Amino acid sequence: MCAPMPELSGNVLLLEDNLIVSLDVEEILKELGAQNVYSADTVKDALGLVDAHSYSFALLDVKLSDGDVFPVADRLLQIGVRICFATGHGDADFLKARYPGVAIIDKPYSKEDILALLQ
Repeated sequence: MCAPMPELSGNVLLLEDNLIVSLDVEEILKELGAQNVYSADTVKDALGLVDAHSYSFALLDVKLSDGDVFPVADRLLQIGVRICFATGHGDADFLKARYPGVAIIDKPYSKEDILALLQ
């Protein structure tokens, strides 16, 4: 008997500046139960989305087209949203120091990687 697959629920915020990656991950998040996936590729747009909706989870690319995602991460944590950083820049030690206890996923990542961090 298989263990139940962890699922998302409600709204999920996805921050990713690569359109192809964003579309793929949005599909994965919906397969995992996200009701709505709101996505942005800039810090400016992301901050607008944070104020426009409530979220159960956020997957954040560390480097967006207009800068680092930290203002968005800080705001999400302030309002109690569970976040995960996605990075391909080798900055995990910095992230762990600045955001203790926050999940980090290395790029490129798969559906299985997302499942693992949800457990």
